[in-house]
Amino acid sequence: MYLREQLTVISTLTFAEMKGRYRNTVAGVLWVMFNPLIMFGVHALIFKHILKVPIGLLTLPLSLLLLFCAVTYMAVFLATLQVFFRDTQYITNFILSVMFFLTPIFYPRSLIPPNYQIFVDLNPFYAFIQTFKISLWTFTIEGYLQALMSACLFLSFIMAITVLLWKNTRNELYINI
Repeated sequence: MYLREQLTVISTLTFAEMKGRYRNTVAGVLWVMFNPLIMFGVHALIFKHILKVPIGLLTLPLSLLLLFCAVTYMAVFLATLQVFFRDTQYITNFILSVMFFLTPIFYPRSLIPPNYQIFVDLNPFYAFIQTFKISLWTFTIEGYLQALMSACLFLSFIMAITVLLWKNTRNELYINI
């Protein structure tokens, strides 16, 4: 009975939030579905028909799953840190901004001098991005497996650090919230 009451409260609050957020809009709540569908259509048009990019459909779901797991564990890690260190959000924004430019996404890795390539190899963002780049542009099974192993290694590290932090702080977490 208690669970049913909580679900009723959650659904009522969710409906009220959605109704308030999309008040006086033409499509209303449909924007929640239209926006991702339109963006998917634009990306599909550009990558498939204009750029003629071959898509490794069998490897993309695995890459997405790894990225989802990594982002989830990082979110738990950063949320836990935020409870104890209120500057976490500002430090995270700074680090993400710097890492965006240090990760070869929009430029080839070959532009980075050889003595700095080690920093690319140690960049966790690059490990996950590389699985997508290989799937979409230069697919070889060897290259994909190497990128996949690198991403799995970083995911294992992120998971271990998050679980360790959670186990060591879970009792104090509720006090500091």
